[in-house]
Amino acid sequence: WFRADLTADYRSEARIAALSSGSSYVHGYSTDTLKLETTTVLLNGYFDLGNWSGITPYVGAGIGFANNDLSSYSSKVSCLTVTCSSAFSQAAVAHEGGTKTNLAWALMAGAAVDIGKGLKLDLGYRYLRVGENKTDLDNAGFGFKLKPLDAHEARIGVRYMID
Repeated sequence: WFRADLTADYRSEARIAALSSGSSYVHGYSTDTLKLETTTVLLNGYFDLGNWSGITPYVGAGIGFANNDLSSYSSKVSCLTVTCSSAFSQAAVAHEGGTKTNLAWALMAGAAVDIGKGLKLDLGYRYLRVGENKTDLDNAGFGFKLKPLDAHEARIGVRYMID
């Protein structure tokens, strides 16, 4: 009725593009682009809720860490008024990225279907929180901050039960 596992997941490069403005887009705005890669390691525990005609529903939770890596960050300021001035308008400027390790946690639910002696097809859902990240501010005071990141995942797998 109880089982545990250790998982390691890698999320390949995701490209992010964003617009922001300190003047509510009255005087100008900044266009930011960057890339994000995330690696997680979680210790998970599951409670099996009985077996009905070869189907075993379960719930689970996990805790561990996430390493979020921001790279290839660049920004471009565009002025819309004279107040903004051409001193702020610029070609795209490259900035330092940033890596941050956060507490990560997950909640899971699903069902395992018996497909052979000790072999199960696992169909599940996982909510995953991997935390936040931000870049350092450059000389002009510009930087990028990601709010805490969540993932909603549909997962399918095969597992072998050793008794």
